[in-house]
Amino acid sequence: MSRAKKARRASRAAKSPKGKAGAVRPREGADAAEEVQTAQQAVGNFLRATRAAQKLTQAQVASMTRESPWRLSRAAISAIERGQNFPGLEAMLALSNVLYVDPKELIERARLSSVVPVDITGITYEELEEKALRHFWAGEFRQAISVYDAMAEKLALEPAEDREERAKRIAQLEVSRSTALRRAGALHAALATAERAVSLAHKYPAIQARAYIALATTQCERGHLPLARDATQRAIDLAQNGGARLQGWAWMSRAQVHFVSGRSEDSREAY
Repeated sequence: MSRAKKARRASRAAKSPKGKAGAVRPREGADAAEEVQTAQQAVGNFLRATRAAQKLTQAQVASMTRESPWRLSRAAISAIERGQNFPGLEAMLALSNVLYVDPKELIERARLSSVVPVDITGITYEELEEKALRHFWAGEFRQAISVYDAMAEKLALEPAEDREERAKRIAQLEVSRSTALRRAGALHAALATAERAVSLAHKYPAIQARAYIALATTQCERGHLPLARDATQRAIDLAQNGGARLQGWAWMSRAQVHFVSGRSEDSREAY
């Protein structure tokens, strides 16, 4: 082979995004910086929405971290929530203890963050909800999660004229987020979100029934069948006055758990 041909091949190989073994090169420069910033913003938005749902100020969270080995200032919390910094190990543990968030959930949310942030300017909550549903039913679960996160951010930023309605919306939103997270394969985040939904929906039996259905489905996928069966029973009990559709969902959830457990006759009866 001539030296000219060798030089051309070397030049093409250098321009190719794949190396000799076919491995894709890591992103560099602006693309990598954008992905890091998007992940930081996704985690920050989630932590801010979680704090707001628990009716805590940044100063209160900072004060609560003083009781743990990992202390955070209000300024540090503000920087994390605004997406300026990604929480390190100590900050992650401190915030997890105060906000009752599984650290694995933060990692999964960073991994699932969309490269295209959702702009909530001039968009109503109902329009965002429709957009999330379109993404979900199209199988675009990461995009749906991004929209759900934007909805949580909108609820956190807007003044609460009706606290009861806001609490109800947050509970419904967490049920939807849990389902999307599970479909995206983020089972730790889906489980933690479903558990939050159960707690937030304590005044709303129908929403709590849906939360238990989401919890049961996630526990079933994780292989925790006794916990899944318990969640389906709670869903069935709560769905008694929630209409035929909700009762059907609860019983279908029970049937799924029985089927995975190898109890085909019980599964057929539940269906």
